[in-house]
Amino acid sequence: MSIFTLPISLCKDLTAMISKFWWGSRNGRRKISWVKWDQLCLPKRCGGLGFRDLALFNHALLANQAWRILKNPEDLAAQILRAKYFKGAGFLEAPTGSGCSHIWRSIIWGRSLLKDGLRWIVRDGNNIRVFKDQWLPRPSTFKPITPDPGSDLRVAELLDRNSSRWDSVKLHQLLLPIDRDIVRSIPVSWIGGHDSLSWHYDRKRCYSVKSGYRLALQRKLQDSASSSSSTQKWWSSLWCLNVPPKVRIFIWRVCLNAIPSLANLWARKVVADPCCLRCGVDVESGGHALFWCGGARKVWGLTRFDSFFEDLKNAPVLDVFQAILPKVSYAEFALFCMTTWAIWNDRNSFSNCGKSKESKLVASRAAELLSEFQNSMVALSPPTRSQTVISGSIDWLAPPPGLLKLNTEIATHKNYNSIGLGATIRDDKGKVIIARSRQL
Repeated sequence: MSIFTLPISLCKDLTAMISKFWWGSRNGRRKISWVKWDQLCLPKRCGGLGFRDLALFNHALLANQAWRILKNPEDLAAQILRAKYFKGAGFLEAPTGSGCSHIWRSIIWGRSLLKDGLRWIVRDGNNIRVFKDQWLPRPSTFKPITPDPGSDLRVAELLDRNSSRWDSVKLHQLLLPIDRDIVRSIPVSWIGGHDSLSWHYDRKRCYSVKSGYRLALQRKLQDSASSSSSTQKWWSSLWCLNVPPKVRIFIWRVCLNAIPSLANLWARKVVADPCCLRCGVDVESGGHALFWCGGARKVWGLTRFDSFFEDLKNAPVLDVFQAILPKVSYAEFALFCMTTWAIWNDRNSFSNCGKSKESKLVASRAAELLSEFQNSMVALSPPTRSQTVISGSIDWLAPPPGLLKLNTEIATHKNYNSIGLGATIRDDKGKVIIARSRQL
C-alpha cells in the first residue's frame, strides 16, 4: 500500500472482508450489515467507529513517499526518479508524463495530497511569492485573500531587515486587513536562513501518515453534511462513559437505528409482522422497545429517569439520549445506558425464549453489573505517580570548572502576536557573564 496505488476493486474486496468480520456470520452466511461502511469510517466524534478507509489510507501512505523525495533529494531512489522523470525541474512541478511506471504514477497521486498540506516557513523570504505560494498559517489555501495584482512580489520585500520585523507600511499598501493580521503573527527569523517547506497539519511540521489520512478524510467529507457541535459533543461523551465497551457499542447502534428491532427486520423482509411481541399494539421500533413499550416503562418507573420521558414521547432515540445527558451526571448517565442495555437483553430473552425477568430484577441487575465493571477497572488500573510539588526556584546546575553555561527561555504573547527570547551565560561559580532578551 505504501508503494503502489491499489485498484478500487481490491479495496472494495478488502473492505467487504473487514465488514463481514465485524458484523459476523453464521453457518457461512453473512449477518446484516446495519451501518454503511462510510459511516463506520467516520471519526468517533462524528458518529463512526474510526475504521480505516483503505483507499484514503493508501493515498496517505503514498504521500509519505512523496514527502521523502521532497525532503531527501539525495537518496538513491530520489536521484533515480529525478534522472528519469523530472531532470532540471522541482519535484512539486514534475509532470506525470506518458509511458511512466506505475510507481511514479502512484507517487504523483500521493503528491496531490501532500500539496494540500504544504506551507512555506519564512526565513529570508527570497523563495516565496506573496500571492502565488502557500505560506500563511491559514488552511486550506494558505494563500492571501488579497487579489493577486499579477506581480511576482517576494516575501523578502515585506520584511524590514534592520529591525527583524514586518514592514508595516508595505503590508498596509499591499494586503487586506485580514491578511495583514495573519502575516504579523508569523515570527521573523533574526538569524536568517533559507525558506523551507513544512507540513502544516503536524506540530513537528513533518508529514505523518496519521495527519495525512485525517486530511484526506476531511477532504472527502467536505461535500457531505457535517455533524453539529452538539452532536459531536454527545458522541464524544458516549465514548468516554465508564461502562463496558459492548454497552458503548450497543448505544452507538441504538442511536443510529442499527439494532434488529422488528420494524427494522420487517423493512428488510426478514419478518412478516413488525408489531411488538410484548404489547401487541405498536410497531416495535428501537425507541418503542427501549423506552415506550409497557415492559420497558415498568423498568424505567423504578428509576429516577422516568420523569425525563414525559416530554420525549415518540422522539428519535438520539434526541432522547441528547436530552437526558445534560440533566444528569456522567455517573448517572452511565447507569441510564446500562439500564437501556439490560432492557434490550430482557426483550431478546422474551422474543427468543418467551421468558422475561421481573422489572425490579432488570433494574437492579443493571446497577450491579455497572458497579462490578467499575470496581474491576479500578482494581486493574495502574497506580498513578505521586506528583512532587517544587517550592521556590529550581536549583541551577553549574558547568564543569573552566566552562560556561548558556540558559535560554522563550515565551509567546498571543494578544500581541509576539515572541520573547532570553539568554543568560554563567561561569562555573554562577556568576552572570552576559544576559540578553529580545522581542521577535
